Amino acid sequence: MVMLILGVLFGLGVGTLASLDLGKRAARGALLNVIRSARTSAVARGAGARVRFDAAASRVSAEGVAVLGTWHFERDAKGAALFEGDNKGGKLIDEGFIGHALSFAGAPAGSTMVVAVHQDAAFEFSRGFTVECALRWTGTGSGRPLNLGNVVGLEITNVGSVRGWFIPTAQNKTGGDIAGGRTAVESEPGVLPRDAWARIKLDYDRRVLRLFVDDVEVARTEETGRVWRLEGPLRICDPKAGFPGAIDRLVISAVTSASEYVLPETLKFDDDVPDEIRFAPGGYLDRELHAQPVVFHLIDEAGERQELRIGLYGTVE
Repeated sequence: MVMLILGVLFGLGVGTLASLDLGKRAARGALLNVIRSARTSAVARGAGARVRFDAAASRVSAEGVAVLGTWHFERDAKGAALFEGDNKGGKLIDEGFIGHALSFAGAPAGSTMVVAVHQDAAFEFSRGFTVECALRWTGTGSGRPLNLGNVVGLEITNVGSVRGWFIPTAQNKTGGDIAGGRTAVESEPGVLPRDAWARIKLDYDRRVLRLFVDDVEVARTEETGRVWRLEGPLRICDPKAGFPGAIDRLVISAVTSASEYVLPETLKFDDDVPDEIRFAPGGYLDRELHAQPVVFHLIDEAGERQELRIGLYGTVE
């Protein structure tokens, strides 16, 4: 009787273990971890994050936003948190957005502050970027408060509108990469107040280029191309255009790769897999892209489908 009972229990145990596919379970867990890493980035950094799916290559990758440099100009005109700049003509003023600010109002022609960010490999914006700053325009004349490596720029017109632009990557006739034409967005006239501080944000995520003034979206245009590489330093107040005003609290961020995973040969994405999943700052699904929870499936070699679901609040199941 003892041997019989042991034999039955042993047989049941072997059958149970045989029914478990630990490799597939681990693969599903790794896939969910990549998705969770993007959501964690959105929560921790207070910035959008996304997950991209390549169904043909069975690849999933998470991308988040990393701050590369901040400038507050508190002690002197070289007041950069990460980089020292060469100030030529700008002056420190007490009436900053927060504390002091760097002003080029009334500065001689050619005045600028140059920061050699192009010498740092971290300043790579091919996946996207965010540029934020506070500007105070004197209300007279146009100018270019920021030129980032001749690839990203902010401009102010003489009627108080704000223009943002960047250079996408294009292909020549032989398929090689070249700098394309400018992709730009511009607000309505009068958006920028005179002699008052306004917060400006230019954001590109390889889907939409968007311009914000005081957290209000004022212009957008669709674009999916990779950003061209920097061709020079950061110039705060472009010397070729000048800027009749002051700048403060400049923050430059880039979209970076957080994690990546390739499914094993025993699993593949079903046809309902999305091209991307986007998390808004705070970790919930970006309502602009996802009006409903995201649901898709994995298929194993036996044709069995397993559902994966990301709720509106970012819960991954």
